[in-house]
Amino acid sequence: MYNAADNAAIVLPLDTAHIGWQVRFDPLPLLVAQPKQTPTHDPNPSPKENQYRIVGAEQLMSSHSSLPMLDGYVAAIVAGPVSMSPLDWICPLLAIDADAFNHGGTPEFAAIPAVALRHNDISNTLSTAPDRFAPMHRRKPSRDVDPRPWCQGFYAAMRLKLSAWAPLLDAGNVNHGLLLPILLHCRDDQGRPLLGPPRSGRETKNFLRNAHADIPAAVEALRQYWMPIRYARAR
Repeated sequence: MYNAADNAAIVLPLDTAHIGWQVRFDPLPLLVAQPKQTPTHDPNPSPKENQYRIVGAEQLMSSHSSLPMLDGYVAAIVAGPVSMSPLDWICPLLAIDADAFNHGGTPEFAAIPAVALRHNDISNTLSTAPDRFAPMHRRKPSRDVDPRPWCQGFYAAMRLKLSAWAPLLDAGNVNHGLLLPILLHCRDDQGRPLLGPPRSGRETKNFLRNAHADIPAAVEALRQYWMPIRYARAR
């Protein structure tokens, strides 16, 4: 039987109980005109240093504009298939090296606990009250939700361990639908829709406008899906 006490903490314990995965999102039929397979490896790797940078430490501490991307990134770390050392995901997120953890009084050092705190908030919410999980989405001038920065941050964290996400990146996998509410809003390195061009028409436009509402449940479903695999790898 799964026991959270058997698993080493990352920043705080990532999960407190194992509840069998019960939620499955069916693939959504009207999304793209020409669906394409999401690669299970990064086809255009950048130089390793700062490869997946989302926000700089100074930007994080001085502006709220970067928070949605950071929030999505951290949500993927919490809900994903692999337990990672804080160094392995905080450093690329903030574009810092490991030595920044050792020097107080710098923007880099100040940003680290801010990121860890959000990690713990997401982890605790998903573990104890998943229905209260709320992504920090940006708002458009019209006050409509803009989920794109959050989703792009989530995908950036996926790219750290893209091969581990491979089962759900296979469009032929029935559970691929778990990622659709997120990947729908993502773009590749050339600025193209990650899942292919959307179909034209009012129905698709209305669907995309409201698809963000499925993201909280999708994140919790992903966490439940990966939990047995994640901790089996960690043992």
